[in-house]
Amino acid sequence: MVCNLLGIGLEHWRQMRLDLASVSIVETYPQGAILSLLNDTSHLELQ
Repeated sequence: MVCNLLGIGLEHWRQMRLDLASVSIVETYPQGAILSLLNDTSHLELQ
């Protein structure tokens, strides 16, 4: 989904890391999309 919204070819999906329970934000506008946050895990308590 992130690749599609940003107009990146799906062959590049493995170049992005998305951890379980991470937060990513894609803002969509009529002119296109902006990736403002990717793979944020700061909300998780790490041990």
